Amino acid sequence: MGTVTPATGVNNTFPQGDGDEDVLVPVTIEPEPAIVQVEESVVKVTPTSEPAPAPTPAKKRKRAIDDFFSPPTKKPAVATCTTVTRPLPSPPASSPPLESLPADLALLQTLHGSLLTALLLHRAHHNNGTHPASFSAIKLHAERLARRDLSFEDLRRIVYISHYGEKADNGGFKLVDYGAGNICIDFIEKTGARKLVNTKLLKEEFEAKLWLYFRRHRGDSNAQLITPPSSFTEDDKGEEKEGTGKKDSAYETIVPLAEIVAHPQAATIQSVLHSKNQAVLQELRKPASVPPPKSATRVTPLSSRTSTLYDRIRAKAEAAAAARQKAPSKEALARAAAEQRIPEIEPILRSLAGRGTNMTMKSVVEGIKESTRNPISMEDAEKVVRVIAERDGGKGWVRVADVGRVTGVVFTKRDTGGFE
Repeated sequence: MGTVTPATGVNNTFPQGDGDEDVLVPVTIEPEPAIVQVEESVVKVTPTSEPAPAPTPAKKRKRAIDDFFSPPTKKPAVATCTTVTRPLPSPPASSPPLESLPADLALLQTLHGSLLTALLLHRAHHNNGTHPASFSAIKLHAERLARRDLSFEDLRRIVYISHYGEKADNGGFKLVDYGAGNICIDFIEKTGARKLVNTKLLKEEFEAKLWLYFRRHRGDSNAQLITPPSSFTEDDKGEEKEGTGKKDSAYETIVPLAEIVAHPQAATIQSVLHSKNQAVLQELRKPASVPPPKSATRVTPLSSRTSTLYDRIRAKAEAAAAARQKAPSKEALARAAAEQRIPEIEPILRSLAGRGTNMTMKSVVEGIKESTRNPISMEDAEKVVRVIAERDGGKGWVRVADVGRVTGVVFTKRDTGGFE
């Protein structure tokens, strides 16, 4: 039987024919194309339960009561789709560290903010800062705002930190001694931006100086401290020695105390206050004025009291009668008022007499009323005319004549001739 000899390549040969001879016949086998079947995943959503019917109002109220009295239940965890996690970008080099300030420095920061607010309120209530804020007056307001106790040493530490790292005096907090233990805190505004009203800027500066102080002295609390200008600070050696004796595992800051500057006119202020206090003391030391002793009253016998009462009543009646006699009558008062208006009415009568005719009293009174500057009644005008006529005993240049019901005014001539 013949043998099959494989050939290289795709084609294969198979033997054909009879006998022992082998004949190679090329057979071509075509490769079948690869068929990839992709089965699409079909997600069939089947309802788990039938839709619940709408709850009735009674069920709603019951459910609300159950939800109110029952503790809140945790919601079942819901499967969330997985997301590709990416590493967060690294923070910039300028970002602040994630560490926090020590407790004592954080307390100073809180007290500093409350101190700024208390000083603003004090300045608003005392004529824009003309009255200095004493520590005793500002302490209660700052403690109420910060809800912390504020000691005088804490105030000095706050003033020290507020000037920490400054090479020049740029204003800010300053402790002034007015003498006799009256220490006041003042805020000096030397620059336009560093004012007391800019509390946000001042708080940021104070926080930055706290961090600066913390980074410089975190390693050794007993190291030499970089002091601000000498006009504001003064190291408290006693407190430093006390701090060095304590060896705790945690870091403990030792902030020096700021210097207290004496007021240039403290002696004058104290002398004035001392003189006022001495005057008050002298007034208090004066003996109380003793009232003079009452003179012994003379006791009258009972028999003479009745007669004395009658005498007093009789004396009062006699005094009232005398007063009535001395008082002017109504006619006298009217005549006095008419005499006061003679200088005003007499020129008007002379002008009326210049006409050369006699007139009735009614016409004269109307002429006077029209010519007077001040208003006058008809009765008063007639009274003035009669007083002028009676002034010379009825022989003057004006006479009043009553004829029946008519009253006339007669103007006569004088020896010099003519009317005046």
